[in-house]
Amino acid sequence: MKRVRWFGMVALTTALVLAFSVALLAQEMPTIEVMDQTVQDNMVTIDRVVADQAGWVVIHIEQDGKPGPVIGWTAVPAGESTNVMVEIDVAKATPRLFAMLHVDAGEMGQYEFPGADVPVKVGDKVVVKPFNVTLPVLPLTGGEPTPWTTVAFLAGLGLILLGIGLRRFVQPTV
Repeated sequence: MKRVRWFGMVALTTALVLAFSVALLAQEMPTIEVMDQTVQDNMVTIDRVVADQAGWVVIHIEQDGKPGPVIGWTAVPAGESTNVMVEIDVAKATPRLFAMLHVDAGEMGQYEFPGADVPVKVGDKVVVKPFNVTLPVLPLTGGEPTPWTTVAFLAGLGLILLGIGLRRFVQPTV
């Protein structure tokens, strides 16, 4: 009888250890998934984020083949998030960007890096994914043309054409 009880305890302990191990393996590690994309309305989309705690998805430009200065960030909750939209400074964007996961360890809801909101690491590797973007063509004026810029352009063009036309009809006498 003691032998049966002992085998029963061993079997129960083994089952509990296996169940706990499976639960730990099922828990996902922090990660970022992102695909190449076209920037639309100054936004990039991060397909999937898994975070152990509340944090930030931070977008870095490429500098010397590595993540460089930050051009955008957005908060993410603990757990899994999909289709995370991040507004970026398109004027500073490079064709290759990096999405990096940071913790929200300082004042909650305020991005503080450099500072308390450091990059998340799994082991000794930062959770970061590079991705390529197609950037929109920015206007040379630094903004959208207004009706007045269009009128000024047409007026200037008219004056140039008028000057060319007058030179044809008014011949200087020598």
